This record gives sequence, C-alpha cells and structure tokens, in this order.
Amino acid sequence: MRSTNPREVALVFVEYARKIHAKAVTTDPNFLRISVACGKIEQWLEQNYPTHVILDTNGVSFNEEDPRTRIIRKEQELDLEVAKKKRLEDIRAGRSPAKPPPSEISKFEVMLYVGGVLALILGLGVTIVYLVFKLVGDD
Repeated sequence: MRSTNPREVALVFVEYARKIHAKAVTTDPNFLRISVACGKIEQWLEQNYPTHVILDTNGVSFNEEDPRTRIIRKEQELDLEVAKKKRLEDIRAGRSPAKPPPSEISKFEVMLYVGGVLALILGLGVTIVYLVFKLVGDD
C-alpha cells in the first residue's frame, strides 16, 4: 500500500488523473472538462506539496535545479541582510539587541499548561456542582 501519508495519497491521485487524461479522446465532448479537472488536480498537488521541496529524515532541502529554489535562496539572503542591518542599527543606537524568541517549548512546560487547564476546569466544575446543590438542596 503506497498511501502511507497525505502526500503519497495525493501523488497516487495525480498518477491516476494522468492516466485518465492520457486515455481521454479529443473527439469526446467532455474532453475539455476532463482536461481542466486533471489540471486542477495537478495544480492542487503543486500548491500543497511543491515538487521543489524535498522532505527527508534530515529535514527540508530544496531541488537545486528548480528555478524556485533560487528565489527561496535570495529571499533567505535578503532576510539575513535585513536582520543584520537592524541589529547593527540597534547596537549603534545603544539599544540592546532583541533576544530571539525561544525556539521550542519543553515537554515539562507543556505538561504544566495542560495540568493547569485541567485543574481550572475541575475547580470550576466542582464549584458549579457545589453551588447547584447548595441552592437546590435547601428546598
């Protein structure tokens, strides 16, 4: 079974759309509709799972032969230049450079948040039940 993740499902879907499109006959009155539908499937795949992005166990990499990769590289270079200029301006103006936000929240911190929310919900539930019994129980 090749459909192990959503991207693979989409690739299988496009494969069959291409087979359908290859079998379509130009004299068929619905040929244009079939072609447009197959084109929309191809566009959807390219929009949601770009072919110039390569996902592997090491992370995200880009196909260097694809022209879109050059655009991404240029944007990354421009972003770095802007960040350097901003940092230099901050240092020259005497402001302390902004610290980057933490890149990752620890599991302990997430568990604290989840535990806090559960405790809050439990406390509110117990309070509501207590008030209901207090008000209704006097009759």
